[in-house]
Amino acid sequence: MAHPVAPLIRDRSIRSVWAGLSGSYSGDELYRIGLVWIAIELAGASAAWVPAAQNATVMLISLTVAGFADRFSPKTIMVGSSICRALIVLVPVVLYFTMGLTLASLIGVAVALAIFRAIFDPVLFASVPRLAEAPERIQTLTGLFDTMARLARLVGPLLASLLSLVLPTIHILSVNALAYLGAAFAFSRVDDRLKEPPAPFRPIGAAQTRILDRLLRGFRIVQRTPDIRFVLCSNAAVLIGWVLGISLGVPMLVAQHLPAEGTFTGLVAVGMVLGTYGLGDLFASVIVTSLKVRIRPRRMFIGYLASGLGIAAISAGVLSGEPLISIGLMMAAAFCSALGGPFFFVPMMTLLQTRLTGADLTSVLRFRLALISAALMTGAAVGTWTFAANGAALTILVVGLGNAAVGLYGMLRCPETPA
Repeated sequence: MAHPVAPLIRDRSIRSVWAGLSGSYSGDELYRIGLVWIAIELAGASAAWVPAAQNATVMLISLTVAGFADRFSPKTIMVGSSICRALIVLVPVVLYFTMGLTLASLIGVAVALAIFRAIFDPVLFASVPRLAEAPERIQTLTGLFDTMARLARLVGPLLASLLSLVLPTIHILSVNALAYLGAAFAFSRVDDRLKEPPAPFRPIGAAQTRILDRLLRGFRIVQRTPDIRFVLCSNAAVLIGWVLGISLGVPMLVAQHLPAEGTFTGLVAVGMVLGTYGLGDLFASVIVTSLKVRIRPRRMFIGYLASGLGIAAISAGVLSGEPLISIGLMMAAAFCSALGGPFFFVPMMTLLQTRLTGADLTSVLRFRLALISAALMTGAAVGTWTFAANGAALTILVVGLGNAAVGLYGMLRCPETPA
């Protein structure tokens, strides 16, 4: 029996989007690792302000001007935002060789990139039903695109580690720009399914303006659907722990507890641990994509229970006095933690894509992006003091156990019936 992904891969436009995502997501990972590591070298724990500013921007743009992206076709948005991100990510490279880098300049670049992420991400996932062309293919296509994101979490850190051995760290961002340009070319080859803007929605209430309706539409849809509301709020809560335990936690743990000198230290160690996290992400995503039975809401919270316990276990890696053993323990825990993510994300996106259509779907996806950006911003802002006050190991342990508690609560209390 053919794998459910096989018919999708034979579709040229789906292949083009998938190829574009390989460049886009890989670029995101290179940028995230390279810019955060440069910021840590410049400012230590204050480097957490870089992702905090980025996520604040995503939240603001998602709730305001990003709604006007509905006036343009998804293809135009995908190509245009990829080109703009390629240009923006070269700014730190230019500054490095001219005026010099500062934390403020890195924050400015993060903000500029965040604007285009806020526009790109909702358009991408709102386009899945149009590309799939049949409801029964939506979960598989969502899983296929999610697999590429998980693959980038494997390839990006490993590539960053390898590049750091042969290039100055700043040139990770140069490679990053090439990845975004490759994504723009791939997106340009998509057919007419993504040529038209999304179907418009009617304003809620005759007295409201179209702008206000765009701002509030996603919130109101989520408000009246208990299962979607529960899932999105849980997703946001867990991401606070994720940014403290993985995105910022792993680099901080390496910086605070591993020797500064040696082959397997510094950015190389960060890349090894985050690359292993990406491997677990990819492995689980492939499994979820292969499933033909839709995962019910309560069952998908098993993923967060497993992910939280894995994050907590990462902190145990520093108990060993030997750097290689510490890295090995952290890699094993990171792999286990990553297994839970796709078991929540793919069913969550499938729930949204099968319950909502057109601009309603895009509005809810933008509201979700604003919600998770607020969560990531909160996590990054908290990180500016908790890593300095409590250390990375204790912080990772606490947030990991907190995420596991969210998973357990969701398994018991998540609404199962649509409203």
